[in-house]
Parts: sequence; structure tokens; C-alpha cells
Amino acid sequence: MLKLLIVDDEKMTRDTLFSGIEWESLNITEVKTAKNGLDALAVCEDFTPDICLCDIKMPKMNGIQLGFCLKDRFPQCKTVYLSGYCDKDDLKSAIELGAVSYIEKPISLSEVRDVINKTAAQILIDKQCAESLQKEKELLKRIKAQFSEEELEALINENPERRTLPETNNPTIQKAVEYINDNYADPDLSVSKVADILFMNKSYLCTLFKKETGDTINVYITRSRIEAAQKLISEDRIPIYEVADRVGINDSNYFSTLFKKCTGLSPSEYREAGSK
Repeated sequence: MLKLLIVDDEKMTRDTLFSGIEWESLNITEVKTAKNGLDALAVCEDFTPDICLCDIKMPKMNGIQLGFCLKDRFPQCKTVYLSGYCDKDDLKSAIELGAVSYIEKPISLSEVRDVINKTAAQILIDKQCAESLQKEKELLKRIKAQFSEEELEALINENPERRTLPETNNPTIQKAVEYINDNYADPDLSVSKVADILFMNKSYLCTLFKKETGDTINVYITRSRIEAAQKLISEDRIPIYEVADRVGINDSNYFSTLFKKCTGLSPSEYREAGSK
């Protein structure tokens, strides 16, 4: 899962670190070594380290100089320094680079193992958070692509406990509302489908629906689904993904994001609040 680069001018140290620790048990799946900073940069031509276990005092390019190069090229890489001695300037530079730890020589494999284990765990957590954030951004993009700002505001401001039944005397719009209320669980339900069922022009139906109800058809479809979901979440202990499926939304992640956008609570938070 993660890649580690060992950089030390002492061959015995490199070999001891490389073979003396079961790296896979620390979620390190690939390990490479280098004898100095310049050699390390050459290795990094086709290797992107997540962690650099690096000596400070080395010929040609020392660990601090390498650290600045890695920070520029691989800003997510975490550096752990090794050294038999370290002056104040080195310590200041290490702090400036954001080094995660400093291990004194002669090295203790158990100390190295402990430091790398903690560092790897933090990296994996950071990656998971970044992936979750990216997924949430993509879901919000999908929501924004489906609704205008005005429509989203209408959904957010709507009282979630009130069943929305637009007041209209227009028989066409009444039929549209009835059809949506009866078929919100259909994942293919859309403005186009409602228009086809009513044998109407899509654009004209949208304009008429908005005029008669004050909302767009998309907003009403979504509101109907979210209100139905609220009832299912409150009344039954069925899984959230099944709730999403029952209200016509096949993607449970998209459903959760949309639900929170409309109600201010995630489905699990809404269920918990209702159980109190």
C-alpha cells in the first residue's frame, strides 16, 4: 500500500533496515535504498516514496538537502531522520521540513518499527480522508448539476416534516403530482418521463408546473423521495442503502449526500435523532 525509501551512506545500516523489519506488517509494500541524497533522487525518477527514512550526515547531498528536494517534488512524503549526532541548524531545518520524527544512532529496530508504524497509519488515515473528501465533492457536483441554486435553496428551506402536496386546481399538474407520488421509487423517474406519461411537451410542462406550484418538477421529485426516505428511516431499521433503493436512488453515497443537503442531517444522524 505504501512505499518506503531508505537513504544512508552506511551499507550495513541500509541492509539492516531493509531486511531487519517485516515491512509488509506495517503496510509498507515496496522498499528501496539509496546511499546518499543524489542517489535517492535518481531512485525517485521512477519511485514515489510515501516515507523517507533518511540519514542526515551523508556525502554529496545530505539528508536536509534531500528533504528540501523531496518536499518540493513529493510534498506528501513523510521524512524520518536518522543520525548519530545533530547540531541545532540541522534540527531547525528538520522542523522546517516537517520531519515526523528523529531517531538516534545506533538505531534500534524496535524504535524504527514503532515510528514507521505510527507514520504509516497516519498516512493511510490522511489518504482515506482525502478520498472521502473527493467523493463528497464529486457527489456535490452531481447534485449541483441536477439542480439550480434556486432549486437547492427550495429543498433546504422546506420543512422536512411536512408532506409536500402542491395546491393546484390545474388537472394536468394534479396528474403529474399524483404520478410522482405513486412512482418516486422508480429510479428512472424524470421530468421527461412525467411529460411522456402526460403526452406533453417537456418544456411546457416544466413551465406550467413551476407556475402552478412554485417549484420545479426536479425539486418535487427529490422532495418526495427524501420525505419517503425520512419515514422509512424513522419507522424501520432497514439499512440506509436499502432506503436509498426504495426511494429510487441506486447510489447510496449520492443518496446520503443529497439527504444531508436537504435535511441538514445524514441518514444515520436522522435515524439517531428520531430514536431519542
